[in-house]
Amino acid sequence: MVSPIIIAGPTASGKSSLALQMAKEMQGEIVCADSRQVYAHMNIGTAGPTEEEIKQIPHHGFGAIDPDENYDAGRFVVDADGYIAEILSRGKVPILVGGTGLYLRSFRFGMSDVPSRDEEIRRQIELEKNAFGLDAMHKNCKQ
Repeated sequence: MVSPIIIAGPTASGKSSLALQMAKEMQGEIVCADSRQVYAHMNIGTAGPTEEEIKQIPHHGFGAIDPDENYDAGRFVVDADGYIAEILSRGKVPILVGGTGLYLRSFRFGMSDVPSRDEEIRRQIELEKNAFGLDAMHKNCKQ
């Protein structure tokens, strides 16, 4: 079985162009590992793939999430595993590309064994924020 290739690095370091070149040469497909490019309607400022690039090489996970949705490293790992399985089933090489270190670290080494967030606590904090305002909450944190 072919292991996915991971291309990581800082913003504007050439990750996307390298991934596109490698995908062409290796019969690969590209998987988004960027915490901003995963969201739809955020093409400006995220340097996501162009329509022309998407026509040349299949891209997965770019613009797949509505900006109103929560997305985190755990969900990224599940999504990436699914994309990779699909890509491998076609005999292609999966290439993960992005600069979100937490996503890539979680994919590579697994997730920490920490409890998930408690929606009831989040709801209570939201109610407090609406009732008292952020300034009051901030002052309370300093005490």
